[in-house]
Amino acid sequence: MTPDPFGDVVRLSSPADIIALIPYMLGFHPADSLVIVAMRARRPVLNVRVDLPGPGPGRPSAVEVRDLLRQVGRMVTDQAADAAILVGYGPRARVAPMLKRASALLTRRGVPLFDVLRVTNGRYWSYQCANKACCPPEGTPFDIASSPVAVTAAVAGLVALPDREALVSQVDPVPPEAQLDMWDAVGRADERLLALADSADLADDPVGALRDAADAALDAALAECRAGAALRDDDLAWLCVLASLLPVGERLWQRVLDASADLSTHRVLWLDALRRAPMDLVPAVGCLASFAALQDGDGALGAAALDRVLAVDADYPPARVLDAAFAAGRRPAALNPLELSDPHR
Repeated sequence: MTPDPFGDVVRLSSPADIIALIPYMLGFHPADSLVIVAMRARRPVLNVRVDLPGPGPGRPSAVEVRDLLRQVGRMVTDQAADAAILVGYGPRARVAPMLKRASALLTRRGVPLFDVLRVTNGRYWSYQCANKACCPPEGTPFDIASSPVAVTAAVAGLVALPDREALVSQVDPVPPEAQLDMWDAVGRADERLLALADSADLADDPVGALRDAADAALDAALAECRAGAALRDDDLAWLCVLASLLPVGERLWQRVLDASADLSTHRVLWLDALRRAPMDLVPAVGCLASFAALQDGDGALGAAALDRVLAVDADYPPARVLDAAFAAGRRPAALNPLELSDPHR
């Protein structure tokens, strides 16, 4: 789920432009995938990638893909899309059935198809064009690197990683020796929290004192990130420990939601926290990393961060809310920080 990163700058005038756009919307070059781009008023409002079914490790079954496509159909209509583009990546035998199923599903929902494409080995085929002059049987060659879309994306600072594995690696934990250092820092942060609990400030206004401490820790961490400096383990550990506390979590969610001018820094900070945090702190900081990435328009990275959280604690309440939001195609601004912190409140 990613908003249009190009605004009014780029016009899609050919299938090659559509193909060039997709990696920058996803954040990586897809393979063995079906990508659905929903349009409204000729602008992308939603994109979803679905793995092709297959017997390999981690590949979904045909039944799972069918259920996913039904869910995607609901998401497309919920976005009031007035057109859609389907692009399948892979060999004809695997892609064509998926394109046929997705085309039929969207057509039944009254969503016209702007184009239906298959891509493999630097060529594309349009399933909606029978003109051999522009869409020859052997496919039409294309080069993403030379596309105006790719040029515009580069100028905008957008990156398309080689594959999804490269994207997911951005949320992988740091090496074991760095994890041990962080464990020691978290122990010191726990002692610092106990000392704060014994202070007069916490006795008079416990929630206010914790939130003030979190605001100060977050402001200092953001300043370090803006300066390009790596956060000390002790500083990051203190912020992570505070983030795991419910009243502080609410404040930090709100800070991300209000950070329209500084989302990239929030994203960098919380992704760093996710990679360095011990396992018990991964749910709290991972959800903040997912939310910051989603707010910053990087739905693919947000989903990768959320997957890491769910692998640690599938029942963590904010993770369930975010997971439902991804599944429904909800925009991040529609999420309530209180709901994210405690969806049963």
